[in-house]
Amino acid sequence: LLGPEEKLCLPENDKDAVEFIITGFVRDRNSYRLGLSQIFLRANILSNLEREVEAKTHDMLVRFQAHLRGWLGRELREKLELQHAAAHVIQRNFVQSTIINVWPWWKLLQKLKPLLPVWKAE
Repeated sequence: LLGPEEKLCLPENDKDAVEFIITGFVRDRNSYRLGLSQIFLRANILSNLEREVEAKTHDMLVRFQAHLRGWLGRELREKLELQHAAAHVIQRNFVQSTIINVWPWWKLLQKLKPLLPVWKAE
């Protein structure tokens, strides 16, 4: 819940670090007291803190989901671009093969091709 710049300036002492974090969430100094091992909060402060934590967690999850959906969309786009390029190559090759199949020399080559291994064997 702390930003990266706030994490860097945390005090070394645990009690001071807790007070630093609490002052970030609770603005009114009279709404809380720090004991030796506990934090004492006035009425409704805990529910307000829980709402803030839920709101920040919700925002973080929404951003995470948006990031993942973007990544999945980019992956799908790359896959579709590859399929499109492959379809284009297949179409181009099909057109070229239909053009070549009507040439007389191609027909001759297709008829002679099965006979070539026989000629090499002799």
